[in-house]
Amino acid sequence: MGEKVRKCPRWLPVLLLILYSAALAGAAFFAGRCSAPQKGLGATFYAHIVSIDGTSVRVEGLDINDINSRGPVDFDVKDDTELVWRGTRIFLDSLDPGDLVAVTHSGGVLERSPGYLLEVYRVQLLDDKW
Repeated sequence: MGEKVRKCPRWLPVLLLILYSAALAGAAFFAGRCSAPQKGLGATFYAHIVSIDGTSVRVEGLDINDINSRGPVDFDVKDDTELVWRGTRIFLDSLDPGDLVAVTHSGGVLERSPGYLLEVYRVQLLDDKW
């Protein structure tokens, strides 16, 4: 007599499709996370520029900031520091003492007086100067 052919349950292909989709989504998420630039993941505060000496900038954090982002801090503008005004790239010589800026940095600060920001990613001019 003939043998019975065993059929797989109806839900098995659906379960396999769900597991495959979840694995694919997880792999895509982690691949994207690893390849995404990490810049900009930090803290932003508002300040007035006190002085500019070459590529060194001293700013005074405003009272509207968190307590840790008030007062004077120094930082250096490097080649990869983004300087912008209304979405347009500007140059360091476009900034002047007294300008209102938003400073985005890594969060690393040297404990000295005044503090020193280790890595500044972006300085955005907030004033309308022109």
